[in-house]
Formats: sequence, C-alpha cells, structure tokens
Amino acid sequence: MKALIYSSKGKIEFVEKENPRIINDDDAIIKVTLSSICTSDLHIIEGCVPRAKKGVVLGHEFCGIVVDTGKNVKKIKKGDRVALNCESFCGKCFYCKKGYVNNCSFGGWLLGCTIDGAQAEYVRVPYIDYTSYKIPDNLCFKDVLFVGDILASGFWSAKLCEIDKNDTVALIGAGPVGLCAAQSLRYFKTRKIILIDTNKYRLDLAKKLNLADYTLNPLEVNVEDEIYPQRLLKTKNFPTEIYAMGNIELLNAKYTLGIVGSRNCSDYGRKVASEFAKMLSKREICIISGMAVGIDGAAHNAAIEEQGKTIAVLGGGLNHIDPKENEWLFHKILDNGGCVISEYPPEEEPDKSKFPIRNRIISGLSDAVLVVEAEHRSGSTITAKHAKNEEKLVYAIPSNIYSSTGIGTNRLIQEGAILVTNPMQIIIELKNNEHVENKVCDIKNNEYL
Repeated sequence: MKALIYSSKGKIEFVEKENPRIINDDDAIIKVTLSSICTSDLHIIEGCVPRAKKGVVLGHEFCGIVVDTGKNVKKIKKGDRVALNCESFCGKCFYCKKGYVNNCSFGGWLLGCTIDGAQAEYVRVPYIDYTSYKIPDNLCFKDVLFVGDILASGFWSAKLCEIDKNDTVALIGAGPVGLCAAQSLRYFKTRKIILIDTNKYRLDLAKKLNLADYTLNPLEVNVEDEIYPQRLLKTKNFPTEIYAMGNIELLNAKYTLGIVGSRNCSDYGRKVASEFAKMLSKREICIISGMAVGIDGAAHNAAIEEQGKTIAVLGGGLNHIDPKENEWLFHKILDNGGCVISEYPPEEEPDKSKFPIRNRIISGLSDAVLVVEAEHRSGSTITAKHAKNEEKLVYAIPSNIYSSTGIGTNRLIQEGAILVTNPMQIIIELKNNEHVENKVCDIKNNEYL
C-alpha cells in the first residue's frame, strides 16, 4: 500500500509498505477513506516531537471502513463505517475509568507518532471498541472528518477557555481551526472576538461570515499597540501584562475620568461621588476607580445605575475579589457592560502593598482624576500625584475643614488641584478641551456664578 512517512527532520516520503495486520485481539484494520493533516503532524515533521519514531506513517485523525477485527472486539464489525479518536485508550485502566483517556496507562497518542498512522490506505487501530465511533448512515465521510477534527478542535479550545458572555477574546490564527474556534465563541455568546492573522483572505472571510468583530494583520499594524490601552502606553512604568474581564473596549474609551476617595467616606462624600458619576456617565464619560468600599463603590454603582460604563482596577488577581463585601459590585459591573482589570495573575491574592501600586493604572487610564474625599497621604492622593506627574487635570471636592477625610482634598486644592463643585465643569473641560478658570459652580442649578 501507499503511505506517507516521517523519515527525518524536515523530510517526508511516499513509500510502499506492507498492509497492516492484526497484532492484538482488540485491534481492527481500517481502510482509510479520508484523513486530515493535523498541526501535530507538522510538529513531527519539524522534529519537535522527540517520541515520534522515524519511518512512522503519519496521521491520527481520520475515518474509514472496518475490514478486519481481533477476536475480542465486540462493538465494531467488518463493514462498519467509523470515525476514529486521535487518542488510543484501553477503557479499563485507572485513568480511563476516571475519564482521563489522554493519560491511559497503555495508550495515548500512538497513531502517527509511535505506531503507523492514517496517511495510508490501511491502518491498524488498537482498542477499536473504545477509540472508534460508528458513522450514521445520513452522514458522509467528509462531514464526519470536519466535525471530528477541525470543528471539534475549535470547539474544544473555546470551551476550555470557560468563556463568559461579557468576555472579549483574541484568537491568533484564522485558519480552519481558528475560524471554527471563532464560530464556537459565537455559540458561547462571547461579547467580542478579535482575530489575528497575516493572511488577508482569511481575515476578510471571517468578517464576511461575522466570525470576528475586529481583525488585525501583524504585517500591517503592531498588534500589541492596537490591543493594549493607548493611554497606559503613554505612562511611566505601565504594566507589562493586563488581565481583564468584560468589555475591554472601554480601556480605550473616548473620554475617561478617575473618581477616587476615602473608604471611610462621609454621607456627603458618598452623595457627591454618586451625583458626579451619574452626570458624567450621562455624557458618555467612562468612570474609572478601584472598587473599594466608600467613594470608589459609590462612583461605580452610580455609573451603572445611569446605564453608563465603568472600569474597576483591582489590587490583586481577578479570582480574588476584594473587598469581599463588594462582590456584588464586581458582578454588577460585568453584567452591565463594564470591565474589571488587574496587572496581577488571576490567582494572586491582594494585599495592602499592591493598592498604592495599582493607583498608577487608575491614573494612567484616566484623562483626568477627581478626588472626592481623602485623608492626608492616602491612596487617593497617590493617584492624584500620578495624574499631576502625567500633566493631567486633577480635580478636588472642597471638604469640611474639621473632617479627617477632608484633609487630603483641601490640601490638594492648596497645592493647585482644581476646586470643582459641579460635574458640568469637568464635562466641558474634558469634552471641549476648554479650561474653566476661577469660576464656582452652583450644583443645584448647573450654572456658573
């Protein structure tokens, strides 16, 4: 029979080989009707799979017709049309019984690696009762091979990612498996899909089939610059990694404002933070804060209540919501089209030392920063300092001179922060690039005095 073999690194050959025969009682001989070339085959050819044997027939994803079986084979008979699993497994060992067939004590990736595979006219398949599936009469071999190989690979990769409906996913590679992965992400109702490939035809096809919301060609653009938040790129010591959940488009929102303040805020501070966040959200300004209790939480929640957008920057990994009492807010932000980010890996726990460090990200993502209430030398004043160093506008709400939570904001005003009493002042300056100097605003009537 004709067969395609791996002869040495970078070299394959078509050769004549003897037809395979039954060796073990649970074997079967399959006449191959269709076989696909998997990326794993290419890895073998390039010498990247040390356990692959030279001279082995390549191929492990295929379908065909049973022409012979061993005496212990019970479920499959001659003449059956079958699709084959790329993994060989006995179905009886500890791992197989637990469902971990990839770790089978006697199988694993055998076909096309350590024993002859399916890029041939015939192939011997071990453990045929467990590794084959009868093909229904209404399906052709081509359909089966597509479902069992390309679509299955794409679907499995999407499923393993545990996609949430609010997630944005970047897919590298828009070949057949990549497009199937994109199609599967649509099935899982992923919010946005970014497809990256150097092949213009593939990217155009993806857009035509509505399998991608954005396409990027590394030959035409710097992909990292396109995906990474542009404001952060302009800051000193920007994080080299960002972990994000939710609507990452907000990271490049047109207008952004950081609202920060004391965890131990007064009722006055909480009310101001809420009213400012609501008014700013109405004018499509994205609110950025740290999801702490107090001013942060009030700003996030008010933005959501006004159907606006908000970004929370955490001081620990995304799998450790902090503070615990704001877990409801974490989910509310994501459920309403917001975004939660961190520079720390998902499993890294938060601690006090991380919060001052993350404040540079709040400042970095913001066009300007508003400090509502702050103690002296607080995290909020650190955020304000970052903003000032980046030559961004810093606003501060005047506070009660007898309140400890007002010392920081009043000090900021003394040092040059803009005293603000009405959100319209911020809106005008952010959206029109017009600085309103030496004017006090009447918050009740939305007018300047």
